[in-house]
Amino acid sequence: MKIKVGRMFFSKKTVIERYEEEFKTEHMRNKHIFYDLNIRAGDPEELRSFSMELLEDLGFTTILNEMTKFDDPEFEGIFRGGRLKPTKSIIKSLKELDKGSKFPIIWKIFLAIGIVSLLLYVLPWSLVQESTILSEWKSYSLWIGGIFILAAIIVYYIKEKIGLAVWIKIAGIYDVEDEKCDVHLMISGDSEKKDKEAFKKLENDLAELYDVISRKYIKRKEKEPKITIGREPEIQALNSLREINKEIDNLQKRFTEGKVSEETYKQLKEELERKKDRYETILDIVTAGK
Repeated sequence: MKIKVGRMFFSKKTVIERYEEEFKTEHMRNKHIFYDLNIRAGDPEELRSFSMELLEDLGFTTILNEMTKFDDPEFEGIFRGGRLKPTKSIIKSLKELDKGSKFPIIWKIFLAIGIVSLLLYVLPWSLVQESTILSEWKSYSLWIGGIFILAAIIVYYIKEKIGLAVWIKIAGIYDVEDEKCDVHLMISGDSEKKDKEAFKKLENDLAELYDVISRKYIKRKEKEPKITIGREPEIQALNSLREINKEIDNLQKRFTEGKVSEETYKQLKEELERKKDRYETILDIVTAGK
């Protein structure tokens, strides 16, 4: 029974895993809009704050704003003399686009019934008397017309809302002494529905975001980070990722065998996933442009 529960548990992604999945480079590239920019900035914290402020100015609400720290001793020395530190920030923001009425046909039908009812009310009584149905309806037509026109107005103002989402990932190297960072900045955006108006709005917003950022910060001409030392950081990151994946597999095996509790499993799994994400960030940095 424990084994069955265990398998059910670790087949589900944790919240942190789902967010990390969204910010993987290959997933960001597959969104409707994708911008890729290599820039030089000052403090990476300032760049992150500036990007978030731009999104808020465009009407987006930030639901995730996180900066990864590489303070563990094992990350020291991966880049030149410990003076250069990896940096990674992720931002996710959402906005709702109000389109036309959610029920365009219904409000038009209600309006038509309301108008016909009011027209019936103003018809000469002699014409109405010729029809029993019209005669009976005329006595209620004013109320019916008013109710249907009011209903049409209410339905008309029930607007269709389409969710727009923007993901920003900033990954690079921060020079502690010079207080400068060379970063790879990625911006992607998508709409919850394939809608031309939504896509157009998103395209305009992200074009403005990209334009402001690229004008404020200096573009790097080099495709590859000039501050890495050969392939050493890449090899270290790959080796560490292999080890972490082995640890995760071993942890899952121990959990299914009932050797660790669910609470312990969750805690250790989350720590390993964070560690894995940091090494994947380093790998992203040193392989940028390849």
